[in-house]
Amino acid sequence: MPGKPWFFAVDEVKEQQFALLSNTELSESVLIQWNHLEQTAELINELKQLNTSITVIMESRSTYGDALRYQFRQAGFTIHQASAKLVHDTKEIYDGGPSLNDAKTAWLIA
Repeated sequence: MPGKPWFFAVDEVKEQQFALLSNTELSESVLIQWNHLEQTAELINELKQLNTSITVIMESRSTYGDALRYQFRQAGFTIHQASAKLVHDTKEIYDGGPSLNDAKTAWLIA
């Protein structure tokens, strides 16, 4: 993992967060779920210990992600925002279904 750039695509919600940690080719990835209020600081510390470049990508749809964005920025991560409209518009392309859920949204952001 060290040396290659990775990204952390987050679907921002109130408490139960989902994110996809992946390399830029999407050939290696892991879907992560955590509780924002209790586990975000621990998650950020674990990501920092990976000793690789990680860019955080978050959907820009609400204020839910403001605290999360702040914590990632304070920890030194680069933050990019994904278009909420683009994520919504591509939901059927991903799996043919018109619905969204938090895990699916993390994949779409990626």
